[in-house]
Amino acid sequence: AAGAVIFIPGILNNEEDSSATLQKRTSIVAQGDVVQTLGSSAPIESSDTENIKSKQSGEVLEIMVEDSDIVDVGTIIMTLDTSSTDSSIEALEDQIETKQDQIDDKNDSIDSKYTQIADKQEDITSMYEDIADYREDAQNIEEEADENEELRSDLEIKAPVSGSIFNLSVSEGETTNTTKVIATITDTNSYSVEMTFNASVLEKEIQTVEIRQLSNIFVGHIESISGYTYKDEFSNEKVDIIISFDTETALMERATVTGKIEADGFTYYSNKEISPYYDTVENIVSEVSGEILKLNISEKQYVTEGDVLAIIDSTSIDENADSLHSQIENIQSQIDNLYDSIESVNEDIEQYYEDITDFQDDILSLEE
Repeated sequence: AAGAVIFIPGILNNEEDSSATLQKRTSIVAQGDVVQTLGSSAPIESSDTENIKSKQSGEVLEIMVEDSDIVDVGTIIMTLDTSSTDSSIEALEDQIETKQDQIDDKNDSIDSKYTQIADKQEDITSMYEDIADYREDAQNIEEEADENEELRSDLEIKAPVSGSIFNLSVSEGETTNTTKVIATITDTNSYSVEMTFNASVLEKEIQTVEIRQLSNIFVGHIESISGYTYKDEFSNEKVDIIISFDTETALMERATVTGKIEADGFTYYSNKEISPYYDTVENIVSEVSGEILKLNISEKQYVTEGDVLAIIDSTSIDENADSLHSQIENIQSQIDNLYDSIESVNEDIEQYYEDITDFQDDILSLEE
């Protein structure tokens, strides 16, 4: 059985009876003196006394000394049964180990929470980057939507210059696009023709130049003249002259005209079927794709700069506008969802910090 001993920490000197009578004689005598005897009694106490206490609790198994025994330092007084104390110590040690395990678990939980916080913060950073990307996408779409709205002003196809309509290639109800040439506008009032005269003249010698077509007379000016004369197969001297005109009346194409020049008092004539060289020819192309809702022109019709030639149906622009608007709304919804997620993650992080505080309080409690 488990046990403990109790020993003496100091010297104890005990007589058998602490109240025994002590007789003492204190006189000087000589032979023949009369002797007187005195008697007295008192308790005898040791000047070196210690109380003995056990450092452990337990049942007394054996007492090794008796009352009034004289003992030395280190003498075993008694032995105790300490099995109950040992059990208590083991139980306490088990409790300590259990609490240490709990502390370790709490520390692991704290580390786990810090890891979760770091992960959540990375998630927040990533979501803010996504928001920035979505905003950039939304800005691009908004710019595209603005450009789409600007196309509404292009639904009316207007004449860029004044002139006559040629090569009209569409009709109402047809679909056109941004590459198809609808027609050409030719400024028929500004043109040039090339004529050959049987003459040997220089430009500075020519006073007037004109052409006649039917009853119309068109007065022009020399744009260029060949710097030399030449002879035809009949040895006639000839000169080529390009004549420019700016008139209010258009010249009929592929019709015979009579040219006339006057130089140094001489008049020279030339007859020729001509095709004028027009100074301004503009191709008409729509700025938007779509169906031609209304066509306001016809072949050879004269138009003035700014006239509305045709109107394009706005359906495609409307549909594109609706699509772009829907994309912007969808992006904004995704941005709102990300902000909600960020708020939720921040709440999680706040809760994690509260959990860490609780774990730390638990550790302090366990360590007490």
